[in-house]
This record gives sequence, structure tokens and C-alpha cells, in this order.
Amino acid sequence: MEEFHRIRRLPPYVFEQVNRAKAAARNGGADIIDLGMGNPDLPAPAHVIEKLKDTVGRPRTDRYSASKENNLLSRAGLLAGRTRLRRAAHPAGQVL
Repeated sequence: MEEFHRIRRLPPYVFEQVNRAKAAARNGGADIIDLGMGNPDLPAPAHVIEKLKDTVGRPRTDRYSASKENNLLSRAGLLAGRTRLRRAAHPAGQVL
């Protein structure tokens, strides 16, 4: 399979770089304390699990969020497009 040409323009994934640096440090004998995201050391509290159970399956929560009405999210997407991608977009028709 041929690589998509734009893939080479993407910046390196920052968490992969951090993971490689941690692995290299550990391999070098360093004692690493990982305070990174997504690595909980305790299970979710019981009240959180119960709330999830109560919420799952309700017709109101079985849909995608109404992000169309989230103007703050749309503005953030527009700003990111203008600054990082140097592209302009119309908020009503081009930002999801």
C-alpha cells in the first residue's frame, strides 16, 4: 500500500515521543514516575460506575452530542484552522 503524501507533513505524535523518552530513560536505569494522562492507578469510584449504569440505554443519551449548537466548539475549530492550517472556514457549513 502506498503512503498518503500528506502523512509525511504531520508532526510527530507527542505522546509517542514522550513514551520513547521514558523507555530510553528506564532502559538507562532511571527510576521514572509516570504522572501521564490515562494511567489511573485506582478503579473508578462506585458512585461513578452506578451513574454510568443509570445513564446507559436511556433514549436521550443514546445519541451523538448536539455539537452543532456548541458555538464555543465551532469557534475553537475555526481558530485552529486559521492559525495552524492557515485556512478559513464558514462556521455554519464547514465546521462540524
